[in-house]
Amino acid sequence: MTCYPYANLYEYISNQPDLSTLTLCVNTVNLEDALSDLKCTTLFAPTNAAFDALPDGTLPALLANPDLLTNILLYHLTGKKLCRKDLTACKKLKMLNQKCTSIGKNRCCTYILDNLKRKACIDCNNYLMKNCSVAYKIDKVLLDANL
Repeated sequence: MTCYPYANLYEYISNQPDLSTLTLCVNTVNLEDALSDLKCTTLFAPTNAAFDALPDGTLPALLANPDLLTNILLYHLTGKKLCRKDLTACKKLKMLNQKCTSIGKNRCCTYILDNLKRKACIDCNNYLMKNCSVAYKIDKVLLDANL
């Protein structure tokens, strides 16, 4: 586990160049304070490349729809601190938007499976914040069929 000098999840994402799109999304819906205040939480942070891989027009549409964007951002957070060993042990996860997802593992990667059955590979180098929260970078934006 890599310990970072960051106090919280918002401070971490806002200081990672490859998470600038996620930071833009968080700022757009004013979740900065919420991400700063969360403790012992796990964030699956989609990288800029994950946002770039969305179909054309998706990101601008999300940025224009605060309720939908907030729901999607909360789908990347779970109220539990998950260390690397926890990723292989848990099958189902309840996210902060009240939707469930699951963690799996294949020969290629440990992944989180969204409700559209898309696998987002998890970079298992987890980053521990001073407030006990953990962040993992992922290669896809998690989406839900009901969003």
